[in-house]
Amino acid sequence: MELTYIDLINQFHMIRRAKGLGPIETALYFIILDEYNSRYWPDSLAVPTWVLMEQVDIKHKSTFFNHLNKLQQAGLIEFIKAKNQYEKMIIKINAVLINDTPLRTAPITASQQQRNSNATAPEQQRNSNFLKNALFADYRSRKDNKDIKDNKDTDIYNVAIEILDYLNEKANKKFKPTKGNLKYINARLKEKYQKEDFFKVIDLKVKQWINDPKMKQYLRPSTLFNSEKFDAYLNESLESNENTDTLFIEYPYGG
Repeated sequence: MELTYIDLINQFHMIRRAKGLGPIETALYFIILDEYNSRYWPDSLAVPTWVLMEQVDIKHKSTFFNHLNKLQQAGLIEFIKAKNQYEKMIIKINAVLINDTPLRTAPITASQQQRNSNATAPEQQRNSNFLKNALFADYRSRKDNKDIKDNKDTDIYNVAIEILDYLNEKANKKFKPTKGNLKYINARLKEKYQKEDFFKVIDLKVKQWINDPKMKQYLRPSTLFNSEKFDAYLNESLESNENTDTLFIEYPYGG
């Protein structure tokens, strides 16, 4: 049974009520549905687990898979877990036979059925968009205020990504923008350090450590940007600019 994008949205709306799916399952389903749509409807979807976890702001894998399992138990999706959250899991959207699902909805009258059959494609699309937006609004309304990113948080995130990219370029690394890597940058930004301060520390430590087999492993966010080291490294970079002939190397045992 093949369903269109609009059919899948309507299908979810009916099954959501019948199966008692909550706001997080709603958000997850539409994130997956949008990924399918943006990739021109492949047979299945390959996506890293952490990407989906971050989009619904879930920190623990067990919690995430509890919600994903509810979608699978409702027959809406199938999935295969990855070995870890950074590898890609496989997800497939299913078309559910609505008649086989015990729905708690009122029967459609003959007049309603006639109106549905006479609806034009633009009308159906508008109805679909309205439904989708309403479901997302329901999800957003249930989230705590602390979970909603304001403009300031978004700006910090964008700057943090730029800093991580700069480190990857200068140190020839491939750090991903995970919460574990970004938390050190975000914490220093919230302490009013500027983007240029990070660049100075990166430039100094890359110059000092990149060719040192023992030290180059410390060219990482957890060492460069942690609360115990960052200010000292920044002041060292300022001193280095005043006296470029003398470079002090500190072994950061303990990370």
